[in-house]
Amino acid sequence: MTREFSESEIRYLKKLADFKDIFLYDARHFDSSRARKSHDIKLILSIELFIEIFCQNDFADTDYSIIQNESREFESADKWINQIGIETILKGLTYIIWSNKIEEGYFLKKIKDKLVYKYLSRLSNILHERANGPVMVNGNKVFFIPDVIEKTAPTYINK
Repeated sequence: MTREFSESEIRYLKKLADFKDIFLYDARHFDSSRARKSHDIKLILSIELFIEIFCQNDFADTDYSIIQNESREFESADKWINQIGIETILKGLTYIIWSNKIEEGYFLKKIKDKLVYKYLSRLSNILHERANGPVMVNGNKVFFIPDVIEKTAPTYINK
């Protein structure tokens, strides 16, 4: 069953999505050999704040089976990420957060390899589509219809 998100949850999902650019920029300049520089501390604090917002809003979902199974159906991880819904994004982020508890630095590793950025970019795109309704595609007005089944890509209809 697809989870419904309240307006408050949507606001916090947007806050999480906004971290994408912070993580992308700061990860480029992070150097673990000099982890006391103010820039590096900023990234570490950003990660901690992201995790705090994520957990305080009960976004965690530990059913990782969809990540392990469904992603194999696509020729690349990027193609899979570009069609997943919010629930799957939250599962992926939960996996990264919990793996970081076991393997220190895992979250940072996933920032550096841009997986976190890809999840957050997809989240940002979904939220933007849902907030803005109709869009123009090849000169046609197209309306976004939220996913009925989470594993399907967003559906568009021409009007």
